Amino acid sequence: SLSPGLAPPAGVDAELPQLLILDAQGRVLTRRDWASFGEPGSIDAGAILKFMQEHEAPPRDALQWLEQGRQRALAQKKTLFVHIGAPW
Repeated sequence: SLSPGLAPPAGVDAELPQLLILDAQGRVLTRRDWASFGEPGSIDAGAILKFMQEHEAPPRDALQWLEQGRQRALAQKKTLFVHIGAPW
């Protein structure tokens, strides 16, 4: 079950262990029953990796995003704040 204070995404059974793929807004894109990866104590890491790779976020061109932000900040006479992050 979930930790106190955490709520599952809409439509997700909090009592059933699942692996969820969420979008940037926290909506469930896809899910898979944890049991489908194997029995407790013998989980198939390769199957988990394959599932994750099938739903990998597309890469973004960081330099393009940086330049768009720089141009917008210049146009609005604002300071540019850069946060380095990753989709995983």
